[in-house]
This record gives sequence, structure tokens and C-alpha cells, in this order.
Amino acid sequence: MKNFSVLTLLTILLFAACAPNRPNENFNPETAKKEVISELYAQEASWNEGNIDAFMSGYWNDDSLMFVSGDRISYGWQKVTDNYKRKYSSKELMGHLDFKIDKVDVLASDAIVVIGQWDLKNEASQFGGKFSLLWRKINGEWKIVIDHTS
Repeated sequence: MKNFSVLTLLTILLFAACAPNRPNENFNPETAKKEVISELYAQEASWNEGNIDAFMSGYWNDDSLMFVSGDRISYGWQKVTDNYKRKYSSKELMGHLDFKIDKVDVLASDAIVVIGQWDLKNEASQFGGKFSLLWRKINGEWKIVIDHTS
């Protein structure tokens, strides 16, 4: 009887672990989109204030953060932060950043993709490109986990 109970318990646990996740009944895709867009524009404002640290608060502070630009892939929040601080060592070099959002797709209750454009103008030049950002809801906050910028 004892073996039967253990086997039954293990079977129940196995089925519970393999069962599909129930959709989050409280999840509202439109609210999630607004939260991500709000965070993206907060990053834009932080950049325009010359505050890279505040700008980086929108990114996942983890070694698995991935930033793709040109032919380079950088991993880790600290590496990405250091790269920004090296390239944009002053408010003048940071200039003025503008984002334009082209598309926001909710993939799941914890995953959103944002496609858009960025334009940066400083005293020396004006340039820009496209971006695709994978946002994940981590510990209740939306964070960029993959940034592909061209």
C-alpha cells in the first residue's frame, strides 16, 4: 500500500508538472503594451537628461542580457552599460534621442516585442536606425532582454 501511495503521488506530480500553463486570467494585453511603451519613453527621457544609468534601468540587469548591433553581440547588463558610457561619455555626445514605435506585439503574458526607429542628434552629427526589442516581465517589471539595434 505504501508503494502504491508513493507511485500515485509521483504520477500526480508528473502530470501537474507537464500540464499546460493556464492563461493568466488577469492579463490585459493592452495594459501590458502601455506599460512597455511607457518604459521605453522613460528611457528616452533619461537619455535626453544625460542619465545612462536611468536609461539602463529598462534593461534586464543580468549576464544573459543580449545586445546586438552591427556585427557585434554583447552579453550582460554591465558590459552594455560600459559600452554606452564609453561611447557616450558626456551629455553633449549623448545628444537628443527620439524613438518612433512601429509595432508592438504581445507574444505571451510575459513577452512583448517592440519594433521601431531611433534617431540621435548631437552637436557633431545626426544618425539613426531600427531596433527590435524583446521585453519580458521579470519579477513584476517589464525589462528588455534582447536588443537588436541597427
